Amino acid sequence: MALVSSFRILWANATAQNRVWSNIGWLFADRLVRQGLGLLVLIWMARYLGPTQFGVFNYATAYVALVWSFTDLGLPSIVVRNLVKNPDEAPRILGTAFFLRVGAVVLAWSAAIAGVRWLRPGDELTHILVIIIATGMVFQVCDTLAWWFEALVQSKYVAWARSAAFLLSAALRVTLILSHAPLFSFALASAGELALAGIGIAIIFYFRQTPPFYFRFSWSSAGTLLRDSWPLIFSNLAIVIYMRLDQVMLGNMRGDAEVGIYSVVVLIAEAAYIVPMIVMPSLLPGIVAAKEESEALFYERLDHLYRLMAFLAYAIALPLALVSGWLVPLLFGSAYASGGPVLAVLALAGIFTFMGVARTAFLVTMNWSKTHLAAVSTSCALNIVLNLALIPRYGALGAAIASALAYWFAVHGFCLYYKPMHQTATMITRALLYPKFWK
Repeated sequence: MALVSSFRILWANATAQNRVWSNIGWLFADRLVRQGLGLLVLIWMARYLGPTQFGVFNYATAYVALVWSFTDLGLPSIVVRNLVKNPDEAPRILGTAFFLRVGAVVLAWSAAIAGVRWLRPGDELTHILVIIIATGMVFQVCDTLAWWFEALVQSKYVAWARSAAFLLSAALRVTLILSHAPLFSFALASAGELALAGIGIAIIFYFRQTPPFYFRFSWSSAGTLLRDSWPLIFSNLAIVIYMRLDQVMLGNMRGDAEVGIYSVVVLIAEAAYIVPMIVMPSLLPGIVAAKEESEALFYERLDHLYRLMAFLAYAIALPLALVSGWLVPLLFGSAYASGGPVLAVLALAGIFTFMGVARTAFLVTMNWSKTHLAAVSTSCALNIVLNLALIPRYGALGAAIASALAYWFAVHGFCLYYKPMHQTATMITRALLYPKFWK
């Protein structure tokens, strides 16, 4: 009953909006620490390792991310939605999701180790990096527990665990740079961060339950969750493919040095992507609750969300694109100077990443996961074709152009083409033309 009361109080009393913004504040602080300080450490790493070794490191990271892309089973937003609607079923919902993810993680780890030996035979350094990074990724199964905090709009506890783990890892990486450590040591530091964050979330989850409850696995619940989420599994796979496959293709087609240059640019561009990722976990429960109350309120909140995301996207992307030419060599050194135009393209592409995160709130609430799958699958195929055409001739810049066109089609172009999404296309277009900060 305590869980039921928590959810009812959250959306019924006058302090709900304050809790949402407080939650966003904690998430922002967490991401600011991890992304801001993390970017500084990675800049130092990139300078220390040089384009080739940094390219090998990021090749292994991108490869593991590709293999790992299905391990959340498309469940995060589904589980949060179900917890908001049925808080008294948390033991069954979380327990079922947790054990499903354990199975997915075991499968992914095995596939990552076997796949890299086929993809890069004889490259022992890359094999070692993949084993280390994939082992650290196993601890992401504890992210399942973070969904409970998201549903309660109490993400500050997750932020504490992740920030503490990051700070320890960042200190270790700085020590490794100063001691002139070999490349595989940095992979160990990355894996250690994931392990510490997962363990920290589990410990906090254990002590925050009032009263404590125990996970229950239900085959019927597993079937229901997977029936809702299976399109999102493939959608997430497609998203990671067109966000990470370019680095793998660059490594195979143009060499590790080109991956290193592209990777440092992606670091800067993706630092901007944290903004919608911070905002959405706090606003999604409100979007779901609005749909339960009335269609008018639901679409009113969606309109606010689209316009807010457009405002934030322009505020970040346009200045970043303008300064990209001198920012990349300033941060990473002259060896990475050719990444300036690449950053300009990816910064502008980020506008549609912001809008895509907002559109996901609509698709999840409507349970239109198949539509999401169709959009990202077609854009993924488009991205692969464009990469094959552009990378051999233009290298990293070609990969950036391919990604930008794929992002646009996935978020906006598909909505213009697919009739049931025409209303969404209109809302996105209006937001892009008339953005505003939602008060």
